[in-house]
Amino acid sequence: MMHRYDIGRAMRAMKVLEHEQDNIQQVFEIADALPGHAALLAVWRLRRSAFGRRLLAERPSMTHILRDRARLAAMPADSLAAGYLRFMDSERLDADALVVADCAVRRATYAPSGDEDYVWEHIRDTHDLWHVVTGFHGDLIGEPALQAFMCAQLGHPGSAALALLVFAKAPPGVRPRLVEGFMMGLRARGLLGQDWESLLPLPLADVRRRLRVRPVRHYTPMYVARA
Repeated sequence: MMHRYDIGRAMRAMKVLEHEQDNIQQVFEIADALPGHAALLAVWRLRRSAFGRRLLAERPSMTHILRDRARLAAMPADSLAAGYLRFMDSERLDADALVVADCAVRRATYAPSGDEDYVWEHIRDTHDLWHVVTGFHGDLIGEPALQAFMCAQLGHPGSAALALLVFAKAPPGVRPRLVEGFMMGLRARGLLGQDWESLLPLPLADVRRRLRVRPVRHYTPMYVARA
């Protein structure tokens, strides 16, 4: 099935993002306007592995799993789960933040169904785990850098457009982080096809080794002014 592109809608969302860099809904507007075949290809990749086929059959909700902070807090201090909780607290986020932003988007261009719909939701719901594994903050550098990582992993045109927008307009010192994110995505194992629930109790360092992710070099995060 061919997915339409709405370039004008994507450009309008990017214009809003230039002035409201923390407007998460606009990221989903761009993803909806420039869908490509990323979800369809992701489904194809998942069907090639035993775990991927089980994931598509059982369709567990990662949001439900990550919402259980008490369970995550009981896991070891060096675990992926502990790293996730630290990230969410430092970024002032909760497990439902991306769901709320996604559900507010008008599905005018791309209305996935079946396995494609589930894969899109799974990518969305594990997004912050990708932040933790890569080491990118949820800031004005880390978010587009992670989009570059995701572009390399998933080939999503929306992720590519966001990364290129920031690359074109950012100060030169920011651009190396975007390149680093893209190269990390090329080298890493496919994060989409991972059994994240089983990885949560494991040491974060071990998870990174398993996924072939060398976390980003230290950088000073840039945030929109916070109250």
